[in-house]
Amino acid sequence: MAIFFHPDEIGVSFYCILHISVIPLDKNSKKVEPSQDFSHPHDSAIKVPPTRGIAKENTNENAPHNSSISYTTTEFSAGSQDLQDEQSKGYDSSTWYWEFIQTPTASSKPYLVVCHRMEDWFYPVSDYFTILRIADGELPPWNATVLLLPDDKFCAEHPYVKEAIKRRNEAPFLDTQGDNSPKLYNGWNDGVFWPESIKSTKVLRLLKDRPALVRLRGEVFWRNKGHSCSDVDFIVDRQKERLFDDCLTIHFVQGVSSAYLREFSDTGLRKGDLGVQATADIYEKRIIHPKANPNITLPYVNFCSFLIRYDPNNLVKMFNSTNYDIDAIVRHMFFRQLSEYKPCTRVSNCGGTPYTSYKCMSEGYKFHITMENSLVDGYISEKLFNGALGSGIPIYFGASDVGSYVNAKSFVYCNISRSVVDEMRTFYPRAPKPRPFLFNRTSTGFWPTEEEMFTWADGYLRSQLEPCVRRVIELDVNDTAFREVLSEPFVTNHDLLSGQYPFRGIELALDAIKNKK
Repeated sequence: MAIFFHPDEIGVSFYCILHISVIPLDKNSKKVEPSQDFSHPHDSAIKVPPTRGIAKENTNENAPHNSSISYTTTEFSAGSQDLQDEQSKGYDSSTWYWEFIQTPTASSKPYLVVCHRMEDWFYPVSDYFTILRIADGELPPWNATVLLLPDDKFCAEHPYVKEAIKRRNEAPFLDTQGDNSPKLYNGWNDGVFWPESIKSTKVLRLLKDRPALVRLRGEVFWRNKGHSCSDVDFIVDRQKERLFDDCLTIHFVQGVSSAYLREFSDTGLRKGDLGVQATADIYEKRIIHPKANPNITLPYVNFCSFLIRYDPNNLVKMFNSTNYDIDAIVRHMFFRQLSEYKPCTRVSNCGGTPYTSYKCMSEGYKFHITMENSLVDGYISEKLFNGALGSGIPIYFGASDVGSYVNAKSFVYCNISRSVVDEMRTFYPRAPKPRPFLFNRTSTGFWPTEEEMFTWADGYLRSQLEPCVRRVIELDVNDTAFREVLSEPFVTNHDLLSGQYPFRGIELALDAIKNKK
């Protein structure tokens, strides 16, 4: 089944197909006898529960080592989405059951527990974990390192998830003031933010006989919303500006996930796209991009691509249809302003996913407009990373700290004053949709006309965008300068693609809440 996405589609998650499978209950099945304990690699004093038996209805006879959980048969009504998903795999019963099977072979890696899917933001560090999927019937050990909390009701009702939440809520707070207190850090450390408040004795809970609970915070233009840290140990966030005061926050660079997700198709099998190693080789200029023009004496066939879902000439529809802040207008105004010099090509209906849309850029374009929808530090989406795989030079607007993660010499950065963007935001304040535009206009409808919107935005942005336009023109007419930028490696921070950022920071934080010295 072909799925079509655009670069501005959000919240894309992918299924990770692992070695564990859902097994319908066989009434003649025999109880699986315990065979051995497995010591957790990061905490040898804690034993993983023994092998599980088969769940029996209304009994906890075969539950793992905490007998307070009653494991019952799991039923879904005919026609439910969960049942339909399973029926597509070959199960045709309106009632089906989990079987709790033997614990996987002990591993030197810490555990990462997911329900039925891996979220894209955790792929870059997935190589450092043994991944267990509870929705496939396997009950992970209670001292599993990390549990990614699901938002869907199906997973939230799973007994392992419910018990993990209960154990955290009952765990004692860490003593962060005494002689035996864990080592705590201040601010950002290897991709994890340690707020001042965690030095309080009523913030961090001890991690023992339970997994650390982790939840994803949503898109950056929802950053005034989100879950509190009162019920989790970590929040994973794709931005670094507005963080919770009482939370260990894991920062992830969203664009890095694209290399990992390209290695999986919709069925979880490898497909022929550029994977992690090939992407790293291209980004670091160890190999030439297969679509790059090898002949420096010939110009690229096309000038500039703008891969975008919404029509740059119909911005009213864009704002009416999305939760975007006014920041999202910058890329459209740049597209119009640069096209005054030479027409740029809008590319739409690009097949695949946001992580494979670089294919639509690899058609001989010298430049790619790869601008974010928000000016927020730390928020670097797949757009810039796709542009670097498009065999041309990306043109970027977004995180002012982007140079901390990728090589700023390898693309054109449009530096828009933060004060200008902040002032523009006051004319389109955050509110439930539909959100009104507050600038003066002559039209009387709820929405301004397109011309009114362009005129208003042009007054703020034309002078701000002019240096960026001039830089692109300079590179367009000077082939030597163009090739110099093109020859720059996109990634120079090797920790990004290896997953060491933010994995090292996660390890430090886990050691703290385990109260390890």
